[in-house]
Amino acid sequence: MEPNISSQSISSTVLPRAHNAVLYLTPLTQNLDLASSEGQQWRVWRSRFSSGFSSKNITAMLPSILEEVAIFRDILLAKAGENNTWGPVFPLEALTTNLTFDVIGRATLGIRLHEQTREPGPLRRALLDQLTHCLFDYNILTLGRILSPIRQWKMARNTRIMRKFLLPHVVSRLESPRSALNDRATIVDFAVEEYNEEATPQEENKPKLSDEEFIETVIAQLKLFLFAGHDTTATSICWVLHCLAKDPAAADLVRAEHDAVLGAGTHETMERLQASPHLLNQLPYTLACIKEALRLWPSVGPIRDGSSSFSFAVPGASVPFPTEGFMIWDGIRAAMRWEHLWVRPLEFIPERWLASPGDPLYPKKNAWHPFGLGFRNCIGQELALVEIKAVLTLVMRDLDIDCSWEEWDALRCAGSQNKRSKREKLIRFDSINKGPKYAVNGHRCYQVGLGTPHTKAGMPVHVKRRSSPIRHVGPQASN
Repeated sequence: MEPNISSQSISSTVLPRAHNAVLYLTPLTQNLDLASSEGQQWRVWRSRFSSGFSSKNITAMLPSILEEVAIFRDILLAKAGENNTWGPVFPLEALTTNLTFDVIGRATLGIRLHEQTREPGPLRRALLDQLTHCLFDYNILTLGRILSPIRQWKMARNTRIMRKFLLPHVVSRLESPRSALNDRATIVDFAVEEYNEEATPQEENKPKLSDEEFIETVIAQLKLFLFAGHDTTATSICWVLHCLAKDPAAADLVRAEHDAVLGAGTHETMERLQASPHLLNQLPYTLACIKEALRLWPSVGPIRDGSSSFSFAVPGASVPFPTEGFMIWDGIRAAMRWEHLWVRPLEFIPERWLASPGDPLYPKKNAWHPFGLGFRNCIGQELALVEIKAVLTLVMRDLDIDCSWEEWDALRCAGSQNKRSKREKLIRFDSINKGPKYAVNGHRCYQVGLGTPHTKAGMPVHVKRRSSPIRHVGPQASN
């Protein structure tokens, strides 16, 4: 779709969320979450969480985010070979997923999940198992699975485990004194603060929930945030690192920018960012690389159900285009690579995001929308961007990371894949596929998945230390 056409449906308040997408989330959140709700319920909860996800608050959280990213970096260092040689191959998405779980735990509740350094915890095991029971299609072909008593029992068990883990943390935030809201406040703290300040039930259109209703809905939102981070941010980190690995010149410019703004060394970077988190917003070329990688490798994008009250207004068309009876999706990956919208669309060109109006590279309005558009955009986009930038600042200058398909194929054929850790086995990608070596446009690394896209085989990579000296910046972590 043209950007001005797709933006009509993406930001529309008339079009409901696709019913299939809502049904998919039912086992996970019972549809109490932002991605399922509409109307007044959506507006109230979007407002409650908006302050917590604001740029100002996410920036204030940077020191705690950096602690988790430093662990991620040390795990990568442990996987590098000796004497600046390449280490053994491993699926990168497994590690980035562990990282996103830990970051979301810190950002939402201020807790350490330790997914990067321990075996998978009960929350993660239950969440990922629950996702295997989420269905996008409810029809005669899936009826047996829908009605399966085993499926029903597993969903109830997973829901109970997740609630048992999250409930005491949410309750403690609700019962904390209001003075606890400070510069290190979590996302849930802001939601609690707004909840406590809301109007009384007598005021029209502003009903006040009971504490029990509030707690149950917050738990549902937290499960959505964990799911979204696992399904989007983790893969986005992989694609940004992949694009920079394939463009050494861009990678060198990123490293030079980090040296200029954050100091010549990762240790100094950590100290500067902890003292002045706003410096992370002074990396325009780094952000340009992130946006360009997300243009080439976006997530699924919003899906809407058509409505009798909404038609597309197409410039030059004499009649509107009705949408009733249709599911509306703008084909975001094709749109992000459409030569009609982008100069050299298949190339990684970060400079397009630094171009001035009038430059052929300058992006068209609304053409880039991996986080949606308008006030219905992804509420967690600032957290995602900060996490990706934090990874780049602590990793890029000390390590080279690149795909190693030949080594991966050899490992696969040897049957060594069965020796993966439990943490890596939980990732939902086809890393144990022993079939043909498929390629897309000549590349082994591409997006796969029936729902939100993941990396092929978890993106098998190997790493090596760069020649510059390396200093540990966080707690030591085992691999």
